[in-house]
Amino acid sequence: MKRNKCKVTLLLVILFVLSNSCESDKEVKYSLELVYQERYNVPLDSLSKRSHPVSYFSDNANEFYVYNELIHHIYVYNIIDGVLIRRIPLSKEGPNQIRTVKTISAIDSDSIYLFSNDNRLVLINKEGVSLNVSYPLKGDDGDPSLVNEPSLEIYNDTLITVVRPSNTTDKAKYKSVLIYTFSDSTSNFYVPFPDSYEDGRWGMKIADSYFAMNHAKNEIVLSHSYSPEIQVFELNSGVEKSFDASSNLMEKPEQLDKGANPYNSGIYMMTNSWYGKILYDKYRKVYYRLGIIGYDSETVLTNPRSKNKDGYDFVTIILNEDFEKVGEKKGLNLLGYTFVNEDGLYVANYSAEMNNEDLMIFARYDLNSIEHERE
Repeated sequence: MKRNKCKVTLLLVILFVLSNSCESDKEVKYSLELVYQERYNVPLDSLSKRSHPVSYFSDNANEFYVYNELIHHIYVYNIIDGVLIRRIPLSKEGPNQIRTVKTISAIDSDSIYLFSNDNRLVLINKEGVSLNVSYPLKGDDGDPSLVNEPSLEIYNDTLITVVRPSNTTDKAKYKSVLIYTFSDSTSNFYVPFPDSYEDGRWGMKIADSYFAMNHAKNEIVLSHSYSPEIQVFELNSGVEKSFDASSNLMEKPEQLDKGANPYNSGIYMMTNSWYGKILYDKYRKVYYRLGIIGYDSETVLTNPRSKNKDGYDFVTIILNEDFEKVGEKKGLNLLGYTFVNEDGLYVANYSAEMNNEDLMIFARYDLNSIEHERE
């Protein structure tokens, strides 16, 4: 009798293990997918490259702003028909000079904010005339610095952007969000960095952050390069929350040994996976988050190959407004020019014409529901 009971118990254990194994091997079934729709071309003049470091899309005006650092101009394109509608010259001389442009944000076609590398926020008109200069960050006051690829949100008398500590930043200002009020010229800092920032000795050196703004919910959503999680800051309540927004194709970056300098190790950067920019799509009520997949350490110097078995170097993670993961687009790279409008997600893609320097080429994607067969 005891022997039969043992057999039954053993059988139940085996069935339990097998059922869990089968469950874990099942492919994740997402509800949404990004589907390629068409190619979109924007003609370039002889003074433009296909890619410049700074751009901005105005959804209200359907205008795409590009800083042409070769001739120190802002180019403005009508994104509906791809026509260059104006060139805005920038002055490098005088009290309100703009020596270089780190980021752009346009309130309208005649009110354009430029953040320069010296932490000056300059308001210009469509002729390039400086109208006002603000100083949201003060280097001698223990303030943090702008991130490498900042973006700006300007509305309701406030500027919102993301920052990171520098060697001179006060500990009290180790926060990732800057909110600057124009009317009284005050800067306030919010949202402490996640634990993975404090735990990582590489944090201050190479950490970068990105954000998306959901105006309907008054939420700031932060994507940190080193963290699988995103942070959500509710402006109305001041509440901060974290949500998993990772990809199974990626692993958390390895920690550096004490005293190691990541700038001396390009291999370290290339063989670890990092998260990138995050976009909010108000038309489809989803977020797109970029994942950059590291190379296999054994082949990185000879024949760089992705760490994941599918061979993808990039992945775009799709989250709904409750920050649930509802889809992934393997291979989709959001590193270059990207923007969202009513027609879909536009991503720079030159794969079809690698050597054509006369066109800025976008691939347009739409978001479709996935139908699953009932099991």
